[in-house]
Amino acid sequence: MKSARISNNKEKGNLKKLRILLIDDEEIMLDTMYEILMLENKFEVDRSPDARDAIQKIKNDEYQLIISDLRMPGISGYDLFNWIINNKPQMACKVLFTSGDPFDPRSKRFFEEIPNLCLVKPFGISEFMDYIHRSLGAME
Repeated sequence: MKSARISNNKEKGNLKKLRILLIDDEEIMLDTMYEILMLENKFEVDRSPDARDAIQKIKNDEYQLIISDLRMPGISGYDLFNWIINNKPQMACKVLFTSGDPFDPRSKRFFEEIPNLCLVKPFGISEFMDYIHRSLGAME
């Protein structure tokens, strides 16, 4: 994965929280990931129920990490990633994926072509947080 610096600068005396965008069309997954991240007081988390909403957020904000489901109705996680590459290429290395079936032929080809990680659903809290911390550590 390409390296990107994540700043832990102090802002007005407070440690700046890392911004994460979660994207999943399954409301329960979106809410679960959000609740897990909120257990640690280190993150500012935005949620999007679909890629169209996520694109608007990405256009307007910077994120240290974007976690997207691959298979979503309308604009898929694959299509969202292509949009990011074409419109916000500096954020491409900050995208992680979740998938219930990362080994289907399309997903397999996709992950052979990119260095980004994929967390297989279902996953536990410790597995999810390890995934987050390893990914953020790789970007430092």
